[in-house]
Amino acid sequence: MDFGFSDEQQLLRAEVRKFLDENASLERVREIMATDEGFDRALWERMAELGWVGLAIPEQHGGAGLDLVTLIVLLEETGRSLFPSPLISTLLAARAIELAGSEEQQARWLPGLADGTTIGSFAYLEEGDRHDLDGIGLLGKRDGDTTLISGTKQLVPDTVSADLFVVAYRSGAELDSVSLAVVDSGSDGLATGHFPPLDATKRIGRLSFEDVSVKADARLGADGSAAETFLQ
Repeated sequence: MDFGFSDEQQLLRAEVRKFLDENASLERVREIMATDEGFDRALWERMAELGWVGLAIPEQHGGAGLDLVTLIVLLEETGRSLFPSPLISTLLAARAIELAGSEEQQARWLPGLADGTTIGSFAYLEEGDRHDLDGIGLLGKRDGDTTLISGTKQLVPDTVSADLFVVAYRSGAELDSVSLAVVDSGSDGLATGHFPPLDATKRIGRLSFEDVSVKADARLGADGSAAETFLQ
């Protein structure tokens, strides 16, 4: 059994490495790190035009529809060069919407994430930095068809630049009553705070929710169904 990368994946690696060697020298990375946004939008747009941002997003929603192993090639090379970008956060947001969202929701958000015009992030961790479902305390209360979310998310990547956040919140008393929703960065009641970076190539922050209103069409899947998504 061959566990190596395919010829096509090795070609992608060579293309990504050439692009980063030409555009993301260590000196250039230091310059990008010092900017307010922490990434170069022009380079981000070029990566999107090359199809790399939407590499693993389904073709019907504007992506290349390639597998996660091929995505690893891209992530290895951007990591090797310390390239600052919202790539991983956008990929995580897109993956959550693909797995948990309806066809209508995928059609609404995935094309923008695939072509780089929308930057996404995934808000999961809270106080204590727990990765299990017990660590989710952000509370969503139903008010008719609307959910009001209150609480705090910590260590959220790319809070400075994200246009939307896929947010995990508690929708019931049971351990696995966890739901997902897409929250726009400009939502009323949503405040963003930023941490001094330990890794200056990545912007990390917190999200504070005070009765942030989430409409039914922004909830991904049925209430309490997100635990299944985390297992995929």
